[in-house]
Amino acid sequence: MKKKTVIFMSGSGTNAEALLAYSRKSDCGFEVSALFTDRPDRCRAFEIGKKFNCEVLSYDIFEYYKVHGETGIGLLNARRNQLRDLWTLEVEKVIDRAGYRPDFLLLAGFEPLSNITRDFVTLNVHPGDLTVERNGKRFLNGLALRPIELAILEKFPYLKSSVIIAQPYTGKDEDVDSGPILGISKPMPIDFMGHSLEELRSADAARPAKRPKNHIDILHEVANHNQDLLKKCGDHVIFPQAADDYAKGLFEIRDGRTFFKGEPIKTVEYGTDSKIPIPED
Repeated sequence: MKKKTVIFMSGSGTNAEALLAYSRKSDCGFEVSALFTDRPDRCRAFEIGKKFNCEVLSYDIFEYYKVHGETGIGLLNARRNQLRDLWTLEVEKVIDRAGYRPDFLLLAGFEPLSNITRDFVTLNVHPGDLTVERNGKRFLNGLALRPIELAILEKFPYLKSSVIIAQPYTGKDEDVDSGPILGISKPMPIDFMGHSLEELRSADAARPAKRPKNHIDILHEVANHNQDLLKKCGDHVIFPQAADDYAKGLFEIRDGRTFFKGEPIKTVEYGTDSKIPIPED
């Protein structure tokens, strides 16, 4: 029997579309019960839901914070952190009232940090190779475009996407993207868009300590361009396959180790027509 899942999304939803399209395969191990969005007026959830005949659930996070007297949703203080947990409980109620009992969740460009991962196994795709470590810590973790920017600035020859089992948010930067790595994509060469590494490093060094949301420089533009490319050859390739293999029970997490088909692994490299388990170091 296929496992039930709900896809969470906040923006353009290209990963959600890739997951939905893949789920229509007769041998896929999961089926999508619904889409959920935290920003119903700002994303493509309803458009995508109509395209795939999939119900859309929503609970506006901006409206929730506004009703509770907050002008923003950033986790800047204890009050906003508390509201995030309360909002998450309301999200779970929305899913429950709709009659869904998902076996696991899929985060497809879902922006709010949320501890829904405490109550559901939750898979997420990340724009960085999380197998890369420095000083015993994952180096290309982080939010938004920063993993791609770091890869560029550190002169990585390629970019990769990773699929992880997302962990509860602790408030510590080093704990972001710390879950088991189920899959990575094949390497994608970086497109510098005609800029030199020196130019991009200079742009990074010139950024203000508190960077405004609307601050766009050449490093941002190059990273954003490469993220779009990586979604197509990385996210859209590995996320559906890793979710499928997870739904079919091919992955196990035991004593902090990841197993694939019963064998201990570091991760699995997924290609369009290939699947290569990478053994533990």
